[in-house]
Amino acid sequence: MTRFLLALLCVSSVFATETKLSQWKQMPAQPVPPVMFGDSATKTADLLDQVKFALDDLDLFDLNRKSIGTATLEFHSEADRAYGLAATSLTSDRWMKATLEITGSRPLVVYANGQELARAATADSGKYVAKSEITLDRTRTDVLVATVSRKDDAGSWTVAGIVKTDSASKATVTAGASLPIRPASLGYYPEIEKFGALVLSPDGNLLVFKCTIREGADHKANSWYEMWDVNSGKVARVFKQDKISDFQFSADSKSLYYQLGTDEGTELWAYRVGTRDEERLMKAVKGLDGYFVVDGERQIVFSASAEKPENKAPYELFLNVEDRVWDRNPNKELFLFDRDRGVTRQLSKKGEFELDRWSVSPSGAKVLLVRNIPKEGRPYVTQEFWTCDLTSGQAKQVSTRHNIEVPQNFCWINENLVAYSAGAFDASPEDTVYHNSAQLVLYTLNLQTGENRNLTGSQLFSLTDEEGQHKVSYNPRDKFLYVHAAQNGGQHFAKVSLDGKTAIYRPYKSKFEFTDVPSYAANGSRVAYLASDFNSPEAVYVNGVGGEKKIFDPNAAITSDWEFGTMEPWNFTNRLGIEIDGWIYKPADFSAAKTYPLIVYYYAGVTPRDVRFSIQYQSWVANGYVVYVLNPVGAFGKGQAFADFHAGDWGTEATQDVIEGTEKFVAAHPFVDSTRMGCYGGSYGGFITLDLVTKTDMFKTAIDMYGISNITNYFGAGTWGYWYCDIASPGQFPWSDRDLYVNNSPMYNADKIRTPLLILHGGADTNVPWVESDQMFVALKILGQDVVYARFKDETHNINVKYSNLLEHRQMMLEWFDKYLKDEPEAWEERIKNWEK
Repeated sequence: MTRFLLALLCVSSVFATETKLSQWKQMPAQPVPPVMFGDSATKTADLLDQVKFALDDLDLFDLNRKSIGTATLEFHSEADRAYGLAATSLTSDRWMKATLEITGSRPLVVYANGQELARAATADSGKYVAKSEITLDRTRTDVLVATVSRKDDAGSWTVAGIVKTDSASKATVTAGASLPIRPASLGYYPEIEKFGALVLSPDGNLLVFKCTIREGADHKANSWYEMWDVNSGKVARVFKQDKISDFQFSADSKSLYYQLGTDEGTELWAYRVGTRDEERLMKAVKGLDGYFVVDGERQIVFSASAEKPENKAPYELFLNVEDRVWDRNPNKELFLFDRDRGVTRQLSKKGEFELDRWSVSPSGAKVLLVRNIPKEGRPYVTQEFWTCDLTSGQAKQVSTRHNIEVPQNFCWINENLVAYSAGAFDASPEDTVYHNSAQLVLYTLNLQTGENRNLTGSQLFSLTDEEGQHKVSYNPRDKFLYVHAAQNGGQHFAKVSLDGKTAIYRPYKSKFEFTDVPSYAANGSRVAYLASDFNSPEAVYVNGVGGEKKIFDPNAAITSDWEFGTMEPWNFTNRLGIEIDGWIYKPADFSAAKTYPLIVYYYAGVTPRDVRFSIQYQSWVANGYVVYVLNPVGAFGKGQAFADFHAGDWGTEATQDVIEGTEKFVAAHPFVDSTRMGCYGGSYGGFITLDLVTKTDMFKTAIDMYGISNITNYFGAGTWGYWYCDIASPGQFPWSDRDLYVNNSPMYNADKIRTPLLILHGGADTNVPWVESDQMFVALKILGQDVVYARFKDETHNINVKYSNLLEHRQMMLEWFDKYLKDEPEAWEERIKNWEK
């Protein structure tokens, strides 16, 4: 949990301040029975190794447990051998080093956050003293003391403790037995349980979802699936098999299908809800990546990808620009497995295209698929809609699109009408007016006429496409389409009539502004989703019949004694007359009479920041910062015109929104210290950070996370660079639009930067290649600027392949901000000192 340093104490300075540990939670002495077949405890201190403690199972740190207000604890036992436990907690208002000294009249061992800190096995002048250096910060450090005694040690025994700090320290130590937990470090994040892959049965009575917890010192992810009875609110089945995935219910909700990975490939299984029996429906298939069971389990449509041959040449050969895209898959093919005959028939053959999406009709008679065919010129791909009769094999091309965003989220309304999501406008090299295709709209496609109809192009909301979830559903009860959509920083649902004349955002009553990964009941009775708020991590809910109902929320108990800050909206009208959404986060102990340093966060690209729970925001406020989060022009979820600002912008308007918003925010909030402001952003937000510090000196420091510094480099070297540039700078290229690619690139404006800068990047990042940060670091060093660059080896975009690296780079950010915005450089200086060793 809390980060701390442990070392043997070398006393080289004079300690002047002592804080007595005068509040404890105590467990009365308990007997230690002898060990069978050879008890080796010949001395009292030997008992310290015979009793181990699972600290997570102890309730000594429970805030509801009564504490004892005394500086000296006393233990007593009539047993031949006994142990006693005492607990207290420490925190500091800033990073600091101190000495923890525990004294007792019997042998003892001291733990800090579950790790052994020091022990005293022998007495000095009749006292057992365990002491060690300890690093404290604004997180809560839990101290556990275990002490042991034997009957012949005569009488009761005691424990007491103090914390010693250097006279030069500016820190204030607080000791107490009932301190709330301040999530002042991202190290608390692994404690929160995560959920995903929700699948609601067609009748709305059963819900399957994935659970993930992180365990051990390396925070290794442990995942499983649970099936819940929605009506009773109880677990009906737990699936813990390794390599299990892709759950789907049968149309009658009586069977649950799933994929199971094996050494030979991927098998398909059925779980019978009524009998709890399991049956294998299909033997292992190599490269299986999707399936659909039809015709009462007599047939299975599935897609599989042939394994790419190993490249034995000493080079990689690229014949087309799309050959560089590592996640492109031209090897996927479609098949039909007849279970009665045991025959598999191929439905489609691979070629110079990518089989991107496919879906089986309600009757099971045909399949609809989209194949992406690479093309020269924007948008670099043509999408063809095809149908295939599963009996005759007759194929028919229904429609063609040239959309930057691939059509997805197929939803069958009837056998000849489907709904899907895509960008509002197709693209071509002849375009002179450009649009942001990330503003996703709802279409219907008539499979007989090939007509594509835009139903929501005039709406503020944008359909969502995260995690590949099924975000569109036809409700047979009210004959409306239901979609998952983002609007004004929230994320919820919208219902849309088939003619597009009626569109209602938030048709379900919910106390939450943010929902995610939805799953709909085919009969229209319910929808399941994850929901979270600024001060409550995600939980599993259903809505519809009976209103909103909580299904599973273990995080409420996990965070019950965490001290969260507050959040409230704060919008402003920019110089263009456009309202810019934003939010202010304040510390839990906020006082308007004080002044606070400010951290400003943005992405400023196509994806808006939203109001979901963020441990990062809570970490900032727990460390005494006020946080301002805003969505500059260009993001989806506020209408097409707002989103279109992103096309060709590259900081022109978005960066000005950050500057203007920060100025107006500070003017409206006198508790913000305008001389202590920092900013940060990642990826495109990293680009905005670099662009900001070339245009303003208002920030005392800034952090660029894996950002773009040279747009031309990114265009050609980023895995999806040329594709994303068709959104960010459509119709503009390095050879034809030098002003944009050079003048808007921070690299060519590095001489204007005066702001101290921390740069973070993954050394294996191909999305935004690490050379973007290398060249900016070199430029700023040559220019004599204050810059530090941390490149995490083997890390990709977001620096989270290894969970420890995620925690580490976020801790670096905190230390950097503390140094510049709070005049607390100790933690950063300690990091540099240890690095130089």
